[in-house]
Amino acid sequence: MISNSFRIVACAALCAAAVSQSAAAQTRNPAKKTSSSAPVTKTLTVVVLPVDSAPGDSVRAIVQRDLENGNRVTPAFVDPMTALSAAPFGRDSVDVLLLATAKAQSIVRITRHAPGFHASIYDAKTGLVKQSGDFPFPLVSEIRAQAIRDSLAQDLAAKTAATIGRLASDSITRDSLLRVNAGSSKKRMNGKERAAANANKAQRDLMVKAIEARRDTIFLAARRDTIVRDSMLPVLIAADSAAHFRGTRAFRLAVHAMSDQIEDWLTGTHGIAATRIAYVSGKNLHVVDSDGAVDEVIKTPGAPMSPSWHPAAKSIVYSDFTDSGTQIGEVDLSNGAVHLVAATPRGLNITPVYSPDGRYLVYGAGGERPADLVMYEVGSTLPPKPLSVGKYENSSPSFSPDGSRMVFMSPRPALTPQIFVMNADGTKVKLLTPFVKGKRSYRTGPDWSPTGDAVAYEQQNGDFQVWMINIKSGKMTQLTKYKENEDPSWAPDGRHMAITSTRGGGTRDIWVLDTKTGKFRQLTHVDGARLASWSPTLHLVP
Repeated sequence: MISNSFRIVACAALCAAAVSQSAAAQTRNPAKKTSSSAPVTKTLTVVVLPVDSAPGDSVRAIVQRDLENGNRVTPAFVDPMTALSAAPFGRDSVDVLLLATAKAQSIVRITRHAPGFHASIYDAKTGLVKQSGDFPFPLVSEIRAQAIRDSLAQDLAAKTAATIGRLASDSITRDSLLRVNAGSSKKRMNGKERAAANANKAQRDLMVKAIEARRDTIFLAARRDTIVRDSMLPVLIAADSAAHFRGTRAFRLAVHAMSDQIEDWLTGTHGIAATRIAYVSGKNLHVVDSDGAVDEVIKTPGAPMSPSWHPAAKSIVYSDFTDSGTQIGEVDLSNGAVHLVAATPRGLNITPVYSPDGRYLVYGAGGERPADLVMYEVGSTLPPKPLSVGKYENSSPSFSPDGSRMVFMSPRPALTPQIFVMNADGTKVKLLTPFVKGKRSYRTGPDWSPTGDAVAYEQQNGDFQVWMINIKSGKMTQLTKYKENEDPSWAPDGRHMAITSTRGGGTRDIWVLDTKTGKFRQLTHVDGARLASWSPTLHLVP
C-alpha cells in the first residue's frame, strides 16, 4: 500500500528535480478541444455579431470561446459580410432574416459604450431585445518602451549639451588666463611692478587650477548621468510592461465577466469564464485564465505543492517544499507577495485549504507520526487546533459549501486510502466511499462540489482515474477511462472540473472535463502540469 504522504513526497522530489517552466501563455493559442464518446446534451445556438471597434475582434473571439467552453451555448458561424449587413455599426435593430440560415435561437450583439461595452440579446425570430446591460471596462495603457527610450535619450542629450557648453566656456577662460600669464612674463618691470605682476600671475594660476578641477568634476557628472540613464531604462521599461500586462489581464477579466452574464441571460446559469486555475509545473506555481490564456508564474521560496484558493480569490495557499520539509505558504494576489505561515514550521505540513469563510486553514500536519488534520486561524499567533488524532494519516481536506462538514483521505485500519466525511469540528467521522474487503480501491484527492451534492476524487485500479460520489445516494460514477487522470478540482458551476491528465500524448497537462457531456478541453501546454485548483468567480477591482 502506498500512502498519500508517500505520493506527496515523491511528487515533491520530482518537483525539486524538474526544470522550471516559463510563463508564455499570453500569446498561447485558444485551448484545444477534444470530445469523448459520451452523449452530448442539447445546447443553445447563438450568433455573436462582430464588435464595432478595436479591440473588437479579440472581444468577440473571447466571448465566443467563453460561451463554447461553458458547453451550454454553441456559437454559430456567420460570414462577416452577412453579419455586418444584418447589423450595421450604428444601427440599433438587427435584420434577423439575413441570419436565419444560422438556425440560432438568440443573437448576441456587443457595441462600444464608454467606458466599456453594451451587450444585448436579441430574439432570433422577432428581432426584439430580450436582455441588455452595460459593462464598464478598465483602460489598458499602451506599451511606452520607445517613448521611455526617447525621453531618457533627450534628457541625456540636454545634459550633454549643457556639459559641452560649460567645458567650452571654461576652456576659453583657461586659454585666456594662460595667454595673459605668458605675455606678462616678457615685460620689463621694476621690482615693485614685478612683485605685483607675480601676485596677479599666482591668482591666475589658481583660477586655471580651479577650472581644470571643475573639468574633472564635469566629466564625472557626465559619466554618472550616462550610468543612471542606462540603469533606469530597463527598470522603467519593465515597470511599463508590468502595467500593460496588469491592464490587459484586467481587460480580459472584464470580457470574461461579460461573457458569464451573457451566458446567464441565455441559459439561466452563470458562466465560469471569469475564473482562473492555479497549478504546479516543475518548481513553479502557475495561475492561468479559464480559457488557457495569460499563464502567469508566481515565484515561491521552495517548490510549491497542493495550491488552493481563498474563497474571495484574494490569495492562494500552498505547501512549500524544501530539503528541510514543508511549510504552509500564502500568496497575496494583489501584489504577488509570498509569505510563509510562522505557525507551520518546516516539517510535514501538507494539502492546505481555506474554510468557506476564509477565517481558517485546515491542513495535514505531522512529524515523526503520520499527518493529522489541524485547523489554524489565519493571522493568529495561537497554535493550530487538532481535528483528528491517530496512527493513520489524515490529509487532503475539502469543505462542504456551507462549511459545516469536510471530506478527507485516510487509510484507516484494514483499509487502503479511502474518502471519509466528518463535521468541521472533527466529530462524527464516517466512511464515504464504500470498501469491499480484499478488493483494492485506493481513493484520494477529494474535492467537494460547489453545488454540495457530490465529491470528486481519484481512484487507482492500475492507472488513476477520476470518479465522483453522490453525497445522498452514495452512487459512484467513473468520469474518466482513457490514459491516466487525477487531481480533480471543481469549477464554480459544479459541472466542470480541472484534472491532471496524460491524454494529450503521455505528458501531464491540465484538462477541463465537462461532467455532463464527457467533453475534454486541454487547458495547459506545459509539460508536467499538475495539482490544479479552480478559483471562485473573480470580480473586477474598482
